[in-house]
Amino acid sequence: MGTLVVNSDFGKLYGVSRTEYFSKYYLTFEAVEACVFTFTMDAKLPTICVPSISYSTDNGETWAMTANVDGEEVVVTTPTIKAGDKVLWKSNAVQFCYQPDSAEVGSDMPLENAGFSTFKSSGKYNIYGNIMSLLYGDDFVDKTEFKPYVSTGYGAGAFTYLFTWNYGWAEYWDDPTKFNESIISTKYLSLPATELEPYCYYGLFLSCNKMVDCPELPSTNLAAACYKEMFYLCDSMLVAPELPATEMKTECYREMIDRCRSLEVAPELPATKLAAWCYYGMFSTDPLLTKAPELPATELEPYCYYAMFYNNTGLTTPPSELPATVMQERCYNGLFSGCSSLRYAPSLPATTLAAWCYYGMFLNCTSLVEAPELPAMTLTDSCYRRMFDNCTALETAPELPATELVANCYIQMFRNCSKLNYIKAMFTTTPSNTTTSNWVQNVASNGTFVKNSSATWTNTGTNAVPNGWHIETN
Repeated sequence: MGTLVVNSDFGKLYGVSRTEYFSKYYLTFEAVEACVFTFTMDAKLPTICVPSISYSTDNGETWAMTANVDGEEVVVTTPTIKAGDKVLWKSNAVQFCYQPDSAEVGSDMPLENAGFSTFKSSGKYNIYGNIMSLLYGDDFVDKTEFKPYVSTGYGAGAFTYLFTWNYGWAEYWDDPTKFNESIISTKYLSLPATELEPYCYYGLFLSCNKMVDCPELPSTNLAAACYKEMFYLCDSMLVAPELPATEMKTECYREMIDRCRSLEVAPELPATKLAAWCYYGMFSTDPLLTKAPELPATELEPYCYYAMFYNNTGLTTPPSELPATVMQERCYNGLFSGCSSLRYAPSLPATTLAAWCYYGMFLNCTSLVEAPELPAMTLTDSCYRRMFDNCTALETAPELPATELVANCYIQMFRNCSKLNYIKAMFTTTPSNTTTSNWVQNVASNGTFVKNSSATWTNTGTNAVPNGWHIETN
């Protein structure tokens, strides 16, 4: 396949993207230090998914092929590869993850029933070349489509967990052996598919915590969970991929860049058509990320922004606005929860709420000093529940113009806002455990509460007007 020329500016030098340039090379592992590579076909992974795998240590002159065997674990092991040398890989596979038909769509992988193919290495290495050589053998150049999945139900991802050592649960153990610490660079890996398939790259590099960069992701035609957890726990990744798609699919970016704790800049997110769970936990626990990307979508879907920036302790700049005016169930649930450096909130112009839509949106945002306006006149179940819980720097609540309370609407809304000393709330419904339970627990001991002049209720305490506060009417 010729001698590899590595240059970071492929557009100027070759007139093509690096994805296109490296699409002409077999999938290649380049040893950074002397190491042995292994490829494991799980005993539950049938030959109809992966019939065999071949590798070459002489630049494709000769190939060593190993067949899969139904019902048996098959491990392929290369000889020791010297630093600077490389191994090429090819197969005529369909997919590298198998799931039974009983698995439920939308659930996480039922690992005890799953079959996987995975790569490992005893030392550090870089990956480049075209991943499609695993699906099309020698005929991989210019291939941009996945093969039709074998009918195995949910989770039949083309390359699911291919480089993940423990199938996705590394965060539950403080044990380096649960992480893939061998992959250093995938910048020149080509992922040329133009129309993605469900789960195709699900967890592809999950737990590769020494990987410093990532491949291009040029496709604008996404699929359900296509990038889900793709870079989850890639602690060393410095630059995120560009994400040009404008139409989301269910779970497409779910936890995609979650716990990438070296990432400082988020990619732009131009999508205007969202899908359920599409951004769920996407940038969760990325503490060096200081600025959120703009989120221009005006039509939301259930859970679309759920916990998107959860526990990003360095985030100081939110999107300038969240322009949607009609909410969906849990759409902003926990969006900025735990963003302890966030001082200001984006504007929230929505006037039509949905169940749990703002639940915990600013929970534990201990630096928040200015709350957004909340113009909605009609409330829904748990719509503002715990929205500002433990916002210890907040002194003034947003005006609450709704006159009728509903189940759980304000429960724990301002709990532990220890500096909060001003609330204007126009509800005439008598507050109670079922609507305002502990909504002002542990606020400032002195303050002003502005009531609706039509309100006849006189309750005080943590479920109503804080004890010791001055009451005015409007």
